[in-house]
Amino acid sequence: MASTPKRRRLRAALARRAECQIGEGATPLDYIVTWVARGGLITELAASLRDEMGESMSRGFLSLIIHRLAPDATERIAAARHSAERAGSPIASRGQCVDGLMTHVGSDAPVVHGAV
Repeated sequence: MASTPKRRRLRAALARRAECQIGEGATPLDYIVTWVARGGLITELAASLRDEMGESMSRGFLSLIIHRLAPDATERIAAARHSAERAGSPIASRGQCVDGLMTHVGSDAPVVHGAV
């Protein structure tokens, strides 16, 4: 399937977050899996991306894209969700990315400050 400009912008935003939070070489799917494993919801991620990108971002659209990031995306996301459910509690430590773009505040999922 051909990629639209919005899909390319979304993948670029996820790639920036992956490298910022996880490190060099991390993929957008790595970021999604980490988000979900920490108890973050796709709805929350869609809202955060909407704010960062300055354009509409529904949970349904984001879900469609992230489940197509790799052949094993659905399985990895499901495994992360089950891991978060088994843990039963949010992560205790909250971090901040070196460049200051990502912070963890009062929830299980990172919040982006300012558009990149």
